[in-house]
Amino acid sequence: ADRMFEEERYLSAQKLARDELEVKLARERRIEAEIREQRYNEEVRRIEAEEELRRIRAEREYRLIQLEKEARIQKELAQLRLSRALNSPVRSSPSRSYSPTKRSSYNPSFGSPSRY
Repeated sequence: ADRMFEEERYLSAQKLARDELEVKLARERRIEAEIREQRYNEEVRRIEAEEELRRIRAEREYRLIQLEKEARIQKELAQLRLSRALNSPVRSSPSRSYSPTKRSSYNPSFGSPSRY
């Protein structure tokens, strides 16, 4: 009877040790799964952040190109206006650089420069 009791105690201790190992293995697997999930979530956040960065850079570069085009167009318009103003026989705004009413000239009939 003592031998059976010892054997049952031994089997019980073995079962307890196996159960403890199973609990530890389950805990280990749960922690590994949490780590995998955290790594996955970090990777997703990293990818999303990189996409956001690319989108922001693309928007900035697009806007910069737009501003450069607008500046080029404004410069061309200013050059065109200047060219027209210099080539035009009739000046639309006499106040720019030429004013026929305040022109200093030499009048030979009076013999001296006069303003009129």
